[in-house]
Amino acid sequence: MIEIKYGKSAAGIDNFFDFLNVKEYIPMSLSELRADGAVLKFYLALFKKFNIVSDNTAVSFLWNTRFPCKYNGVEFELVYDNEWDIESFCVKQEYVKDRETIAEAIKALIETEGMNVVIDHNVSDVIK
Repeated sequence: MIEIKYGKSAAGIDNFFDFLNVKEYIPMSLSELRADGAVLKFYLALFKKFNIVSDNTAVSFLWNTRFPCKYNGVEFELVYDNEWDIESFCVKQEYVKDRETIAEAIKALIETEGMNVVIDHNVSDVIK
């Protein structure tokens, strides 16, 4: 079962969340899962399938790449740490009150649809 870990931004805002044990729901072999960006590829494929993220909307910074997302009317970002190969999520400040709701909705989506996702292995251009 996926666990949700909540956290604060560097500015002290309670707007971050992560998923633990998500690899159990990713339809990849163990060797594929060990590759940099494997979980990111899963999230992008899942989110594209359900129109949560659009193509070509990623914004790259020195340390991370951010993917603007919207699900159930709540705007958030999938944040990929380019150096450490870590994914996390950040709700926009005006949606902080909805953080738990959106985290639970995405968790349910992963648990019910994760194994049905076709992974696009050609998104390596966003993984630096």
